[in-house]
Amino acid sequence: METKTKFVLHKHNADRAGIHYDLRIKNPETNLVWSWALPKSEIPTENKVYLAILTHDNSKPSILNFSGTIEKDNYGSGTIEIEDSGECIINKWLPNMISFTVKKSKKLIGSYHLIMTQQPNQWLFIKSKKEVN
Repeated sequence: METKTKFVLHKHNADRAGIHYDLRIKNPETNLVWSWALPKSEIPTENKVYLAILTHDNSKPSILNFSGTIEKDNYGSGTIEIEDSGECIINKWLPNMISFTVKKSKKLIGSYHLIMTQQPNQWLFIKSKKEVN
């Protein structure tokens, strides 16, 4: 049985960190929204490895639909736009690795892996050559 959940790719023009993407995926077991900042502001392509910085979990699934401004002096202050969103299939969700597939999307079509490194909050974001079923 497939486990489906929601994702969003935000374009975030943060006051502190500048322009980058935020990838957010709703954990289907806990309903918390996990978030990673993608500092290179690039969507992964095959054969490249990207850094993804795990940020705080969000207990409000409404973050998946948020577009607007976070006021100064608040965490993540700046403007946020939805760049892409939809449904993904969770192939594997472990504490140190998440594998998911997006079949319908503007930017993220394909299979991806998020793999935790030994550095705190640093993950690798990789696009697979083949779609994982």
